[in-house]
Amino acid sequence: MPSLIIEGVISCLLIMPPSVDSFRDFIDCREQYNKVEVVQEWIPLLQTYFKQEDVLQASLMVFCESTGRPRSYNNNTNGTQDIGLFAFNDTTWSWLEDKLKFTGDRRDPVLNTRIASWLFYNDGRGKHWYSSEHCWDYDF
Repeated sequence: MPSLIIEGVISCLLIMPPSVDSFRDFIDCREQYNKVEVVQEWIPLLQTYFKQEDVLQASLMVFCESTGRPRSYNNNTNGTQDIGLFAFNDTTWSWLEDKLKFTGDRRDPVLNTRIASWLFYNDGRGKHWYSSEHCWDYDF
């Protein structure tokens, strides 16, 4: 993982060396890599279930949805909860359990990531996390 962060810093510097005109872009790039650094413990798991070219985006999604806390939850105004690394909503989790014929706890990081990967590749590459897209949608 440290090499991913180092590559990120180098990438930011090479693509957009800090200057008066590009300073905001440089800061944005560094902020994205700082998010990845927060969730670095999950990189090996993400590499298991996501294609290499999607690991950075998946890392950002984990940061934006749960800050890397597998037991995180959010109570929604409609009475549902978003739970786990990828913050699966009660309704979405139920739909996926029926569709994919699995059972398990959304707080299980392996199951949560495996199901997130399936959803990412089979139903919209992130559309289920659109409410946090402003946080994770970044083109490196």
